[in-house]
Amino acid sequence: MVRGYIKMDIENEIPLTRLDENQKGEIAFIRGSQKIVKRLSDLGLIPMSEVLVMRKTMMRGPIEVYVKRTTLAIAHDIAENIFVKLKSNTKIKKN
Repeated sequence: MVRGYIKMDIENEIPLTRLDENQKGEIAFIRGSQKIVKRLSDLGLIPMSEVLVMRKTMMRGPIEVYVKRTTLAIAHDIAENIFVKLKSNTKIKKN
């Protein structure tokens, strides 16, 4: 079974869900089943793409992101498996 993109060094990558609104990141890798990875890829969520978190909802609701001139709403559970590198000097929130 294929399990998404494989990346060995994940120390500098964080889940998309850890970004605050208006923070940017660059997609490092996506973890998940082949079906999920392919669907996200079809939507433009691929490694090395810049992504901006536009809106987050409370209680683990969907996350609205802007990627490749398109706005997408991604389920929280799926967004937890999209790992990004922070852009510029952005700070992440502590859990």
